[in-house]
Amino acid sequence: MAEPGVNIPANEMETAEKISAEIPTPTSLSDIEIKASQVIGRLEEAVEKEDTSGGQVWRNTHGFLPRPGKSTNEIVNLVQDLIAHEDSPLAEDEENESGDISTRSLARLPSLDSIARLAVVCQSLAAYSSGLERNHLQRIATRIASDTTRWLSHLFRFIDCSACFHDDVDGVVRVTRMMLHYKYPRYLEEGFEVFSNRTPVIYSSVASPLGVVQQICRQLGLPLMCVRPVPCNTMFGSQQKMDVSALERLMNEDIANERVPLIVLADAGTTIAGHVDNLQRLQEVCRQKDVWLHVRGHALAALAMVSVPNV
Repeated sequence: MAEPGVNIPANEMETAEKISAEIPTPTSLSDIEIKASQVIGRLEEAVEKEDTSGGQVWRNTHGFLPRPGKSTNEIVNLVQDLIAHEDSPLAEDEENESGDISTRSLARLPSLDSIARLAVVCQSLAAYSSGLERNHLQRIATRIASDTTRWLSHLFRFIDCSACFHDDVDGVVRVTRMMLHYKYPRYLEEGFEVFSNRTPVIYSSVASPLGVVQQICRQLGLPLMCVRPVPCNTMFGSQQKMDVSALERLMNEDIANERVPLIVLADAGTTIAGHVDNLQRLQEVCRQKDVWLHVRGHALAALAMVSVPNV
């Protein structure tokens, strides 16, 4: 800014204004949302209008970088053509036989509702945030993780809890490893020798898939004899639900034989018909026996809607 009484030539003022206009302004997060939405809209519009490009990008291959370079809009159009059309070998065979350039079949793009669109925008924001300073990025990640954990604890009524993100099978493996350290205090020092006199036991319904318990045993080095299949109801209720009375009898037998009940794998939505185990009774039994209750299934989110405070 000029001091009072100092005259600045007009050409210098124009140069300063031009330089200030060329300085890029900070990127707005709303701009990222708009750009991501525009790209999604272009893909959906190309499929709806049956784009006439016919997937020519799949046919054209460049061994070397083409010259001159392409603009951003041209690159987006090429990627759009790749996504909107399938690379079908049938189209190539028809083209070779007839000699005509046939249009490739349009790909089935996943339908995106408002939540799915928000997920795409979140991925764009996550990629943009990766360029922030390390300290600032760590604070953002910590804040999001703490808020998410608190929200989950309120939804499922767990006052003192922690949350982590993992693959489907990897999570139950970690939980089982944690229970091994809890039930066997010297497991870290002695390893598998602690199982010589007191074998751990994993309980799973006969209606549940065996791949999960097999993965647990393989990852932790446990024999398959540690798995105790629990029968389903035969007299009352659904025949796809775990028989809680039979589970309690099996636990009492294992404790009498100096085995260690470790974890119970319950289902909130079985793979066959979507049945839900009696979670309230399972919770009571596991609390009495000091056993971890692991619940899985597509109906797990419905637990947040239950009005009973202890489920």
